[in-house]
Amino acid sequence: MSLPPVLRREDFRLVMTGGFGDHTCRIAQAMAWFRGALYVGTGGRSLNPLGLSDAALERLGPLARAALLRGQAGAADAAPGGASIWRLTPDDGRWTKVFQTPMVEIAGRPVPRDRNIRASLVMTEPDGAEALYFGVSAMKGRLRLIRTQDGLTFDEAPVTGLGLPEGSDVPSIRTLLAADGSVFTSPVGMIEGRGMLDDNMSAFPMVFRASHPFASDWQAVSLPGFGDPDNLSVNEMAALEGWLYAGTLNIRSGAQLWRCPMDDLRPARWEQVFRAGADLGPAASIVSAMLPFQGRLYVATGLQRQGKTGIDRYGPVGGEVLRIDPSGRWDLVCGQNRATSAGWKPPLSGLGASFGMSTARGVWHMAEYGGRIYAGGADWRMFQSYLPPPGSRLPVSAIATMRARHAAYQGGFPLWASDDGITWQVVTSDGFEANPETGGARFLQASPCGLFLGTSSTGRTAALGGVQVWQAGEGVHV
Repeated sequence: MSLPPVLRREDFRLVMTGGFGDHTCRIAQAMAWFRGALYVGTGGRSLNPLGLSDAALERLGPLARAALLRGQAGAADAAPGGASIWRLTPDDGRWTKVFQTPMVEIAGRPVPRDRNIRASLVMTEPDGAEALYFGVSAMKGRLRLIRTQDGLTFDEAPVTGLGLPEGSDVPSIRTLLAADGSVFTSPVGMIEGRGMLDDNMSAFPMVFRASHPFASDWQAVSLPGFGDPDNLSVNEMAALEGWLYAGTLNIRSGAQLWRCPMDDLRPARWEQVFRAGADLGPAASIVSAMLPFQGRLYVATGLQRQGKTGIDRYGPVGGEVLRIDPSGRWDLVCGQNRATSAGWKPPLSGLGASFGMSTARGVWHMAEYGGRIYAGGADWRMFQSYLPPPGSRLPVSAIATMRARHAAYQGGFPLWASDDGITWQVVTSDGFEANPETGGARFLQASPCGLFLGTSSTGRTAALGGVQVWQAGEGVHV
């Protein structure tokens, strides 16, 4: 059976822009198709500059703290809008807000209780009813799970923070996975610890299982960090051919991938698929996306923040994509050919990092649509922090090239497609329009109405900022 034509750049049309009327609504990190409608979970800025917790802000010292707060106070988006969920009905192209985080008082000021939505799941519950779940990331406090069965009204799970003791630092999750009669997730972010909610580091880098998201039977089925203290979170999970896979963040030696048989989920049964960023090292510090496709698992890795200051003091570095066979053997799809502990690994596609696109930081999300993989990424030029600081030891020519590329950036992101997971083509290298505040394809959602793509935005200005949703295919009237 032949596949439909691959989507082209001109096939995508804008179905929502400007952050649903709030340019501080910056990111669509969770989407789902449920009961004939598209659901988009969004998020905005944090309470403090750079997403820092109060404790982390305090550690900066009075001068740095005052400078950051002054800069934030003068910003156009000084008041965060918090987490929300929007519903698009295909018959009339109408957007409806179906969830808005409540306001609470923190330090004497009213603020949104929750910052963003980072995980979604459609599953059949034990009683046979289909339900849509979202993981709601706390601005302060703990992760909450919410559920809808009718698509309009949401209930909140009676258990917060995955059942961990009260006071545990569990603000967020990035993934919800239903497989083999159970649901799986893992905490990410640290409010009271390192200090950045959107960081993927966690105080509990473990895989948790429950009978369903609203159950009270959450329990860890892996050791913390799989026994490696340098594994700082379990960032992505997938299920394939009777195995549960989990990818880690490890900024010291590189990301790891582990798997465990579904019929024997216990800490002692996990086995390592690859280590040290598949032997690339810390330049592949995180597993950023996973997708089962044609009987194999595709795994994207990359450098978490990549910048010239902070923890990751190098980059920009492109991301890689690996393919995992049912036996656990891995091959390099795109990336740097190299000798590894599993032998010599050339890229099957013949393409280097980020499918040979020098300005792409890697793959953020993948989805199957029309029998193909679509992979969306981000452009490193969106972030000025990637530029070498004064006094850099890089060659003058390299600094000049990076600065010239950054200056030439007019916004946009890469999107790739593949029929077989080996031969890839570029759908777009710079998004679908010239918008200097849109720099990432954050989520891809397949549906009977086409492929939807949600973006990330800087949210700096009301004119250009705010999350966007694009759609390619038929069935939505706009």
